[in-house]
Amino acid sequence: MPTLLYVILLRIYSKPDYGPIFSGYLGILLVGALFIAIGLFCSSLTKSQIVAAVSTTAILFVGLGLFGERAWASLHFTGASPGAIQVEVTGQQFAWNFRYPGSDQQFS
Repeated sequence: MPTLLYVILLRIYSKPDYGPIFSGYLGILLVGALFIAIGLFCSSLTKSQIVAAVSTTAILFVGLGLFGERAWASLHFTGASPGAIQVEVTGQQFAWNFRYPGSDQQFS
């Protein structure tokens, strides 16, 4: 593993926290084991290596896509903070138009 060189360099020049480093390696190991397990499962269902490879790729693509979408959305789709000002923005070719609400917080 070439990234172990980074850990050695960090150890020489600083005092790293080894918990996140080794949990990252454990995560990579477990994800690799998951990929191998799904591949072996699909391979056990059919005698064709092509069908097994395509079905493994499809399962991993769909599964990781669904999980990744939920994880990404939970991080990035947050509501506006309380007291935020609502602004109306219109994009045109070479211009952006911004409208701010009046003192009554309504657009006229």
